[in-house]
Parts: sequence; C-alpha cells; structure tokens
Amino acid sequence: MSSLSEVLGHKFNHTPGICTQEQPDGSMAITQWPEALGPVPTAIQIATWTGEYDAVKTDLIAMAGIEELPKPQRALIIWLAGKFALTPAAAKAEIVAILKTLS
Repeated sequence: MSSLSEVLGHKFNHTPGICTQEQPDGSMAITQWPEALGPVPTAIQIATWTGEYDAVKTDLIAMAGIEELPKPQRALIIWLAGKFALTPAAAKAEIVAILKTLS
C-alpha cells in the first residue's frame, strides 16, 4: 500500500502546502491542507484514491518492465512519468541514463 503523501501528491499534482505527519500509532494524518483544494479529504476518499493509485502504480511497473528494479528506483520512475507526462518506458530510459552518469 502506498503512503498518504504519495497518494495525495499523485491526486493533487504535488500541490504545495499539503503536509502529512506520522501519528504515534503509526498512521499518517494530514496536518496542513490548502484552502484552494476544498475541504480536507475524508478517510473514505483517501482509501478510494489509495486503491486507484496502487492500481496505476502496479500497471506502470508492469508496462515499464521495472519489476526487477529496487523499490526506490521504481518509485522514481513512477514519479517522473507522472510529473512530466512521460510514458513509463521513457521515464525508465531517463532514470537509467541518470543512473549511468552517477555510476
């Protein structure tokens, strides 16, 4: 399951001002919410969006053929694809090129 910050970032295009924090029980809570986005999401909305995001993420991983990569690299490819409207394969190619320059 994805983190609350991943889900909200995906749903609201990483809008500045959305803040989450881990609670003592280990759950995550929204601590700041921009008024421009409307009311703070309900638990039901968040659960729905989490399911949607996890399904999209699974599809992107399968489409890009990145199952074998470490989780941080997969997360970066998914973020890059969403942030810059790239196909998963193009995002993977960008990440591979960047990683080669860092090696």
